[in-house]
Amino acid sequence: MTFGMRILTGEEWQVKTSRMCIDNFTMAAQTGAWVVDALPWLNHLPAPFTPWKKTAEEWFQTWDALHKTNLRDALKHEGWNWAKDIHNAKEAQDMTEESVAWNVGILCDVGIETTSGQLQILVLACLAHPEWIPDTQKELDKVVGGEQLPDFEDIKILPYIQAVVEENFRWRHCVPAGVPHATSQNDYYKGYLIPKGSIIVAIFNGMRYDESILNAPNEFRPERWLHKSQPNNFGYGRRVCPGRQIARNSLTIAIARLLWAFEIRAKDDEKLIVDESMFTDAFVSAPKGFEALFEPRSESHVRVIEASFEGLDKDVAWIFDEVRRRQELLDVTLRA
Repeated sequence: MTFGMRILTGEEWQVKTSRMCIDNFTMAAQTGAWVVDALPWLNHLPAPFTPWKKTAEEWFQTWDALHKTNLRDALKHEGWNWAKDIHNAKEAQDMTEESVAWNVGILCDVGIETTSGQLQILVLACLAHPEWIPDTQKELDKVVGGEQLPDFEDIKILPYIQAVVEENFRWRHCVPAGVPHATSQNDYYKGYLIPKGSIIVAIFNGMRYDESILNAPNEFRPERWLHKSQPNNFGYGRRVCPGRQIARNSLTIAIARLLWAFEIRAKDDEKLIVDESMFTDAFVSAPKGFEALFEPRSESHVRVIEASFEGLDKDVAWIFDEVRRRQELLDVTLRA
């Protein structure tokens, strides 16, 4: 969507470089990882005594080159894409190429690991708490049937699938510590003063494992969210995640199709015991390596999957022009 290109393997250089940049960002953001965090005056020393500056510059140049290359390539690709749209915006005319490239590129970077990490968490939930899966598949079989894949129109009438998505966010959020915010003015909370400029960290995991609010929070129970409004999973205020609709829609359709198509279980059919040591401690936290079996639910399901794939139009330019057309139907103002 961002650059008008299709990722086929996950091993494309753009993806691998983006992941490397995210890893660098995670290292850079670790509290206490750099001595200059504790002793800011060190930053004024000559270059030989400030090696972190060289590291930061090298990391920036790698990320900057990625964004600029992707932007230039996107402007040459056939069909609509976000890069073209933002590049043609009135606001972009007074911006440098670097600024446009980073505004576009960050949209892509934040999606590299978040949605895939949340899907891995869903698979982990299948292995640790499989009791909910039959209810999900019963709903899918009743609403969708066995002759077609679930589609976006089906999601509206699949309340249990929607509840699975919410419980997936709740049970283990891929950004468990949220994104730090700074207060722009003095504020009060329950009588406590929060001074202007304070760093506020919304610990999602702390809130979602509060036993005074939730019964058995360690268990994966989608029914918690049946007939309830969606909780906040994407941050707060002006800095709320700008890709939240795409993230939720992508995750929902992926979960619906995975559970429609496969029995997902542990290799030895024993429930997996999940603990914190099984997750990475990066800014985006995902499960470390684990094994899971994906078995097609029937030969009929296999035939439907294969037929659906063969029947798809795989021309990338056509796909993105269709995206453009659908946005026009929603009266979205487009600039490319």
